Amino acid sequence: MAKEITFNSDNSYKEALYNNQFITTGNYFLNDDSTKMEFTILTINGKSYPPFPEQSHHYNNIIIKLNADTLIYGSEFYKGNNVNTMNYDHSDSYFVREN
Repeated sequence: MAKEITFNSDNSYKEALYNNQFITTGNYFLNDDSTKMEFTILTINGKSYPPFPEQSHHYNNIIIKLNADTLIYGSEFYKGNNVNTMNYDHSDSYFVREN
């Protein structure tokens, strides 16, 4: 999946998937020691998106590498409706500076 993300110094971001077919904007947050981050969504394809309970800064994105040119983070979460049958999922996202 092709994904581009732009992080701004005011803690806002823009994420574009599938050659700008799906665009989200919002804010990103770092925990106190900058080892984890979280995102909130404000718009999807230009339309306002109401807050949802998961946007309460759980910091489920673990920063694996962060420097001036590279961001790698891993997202971890459980999927399912029943606590006894939930499955653990993990995915990594890798970004490099384009310019």
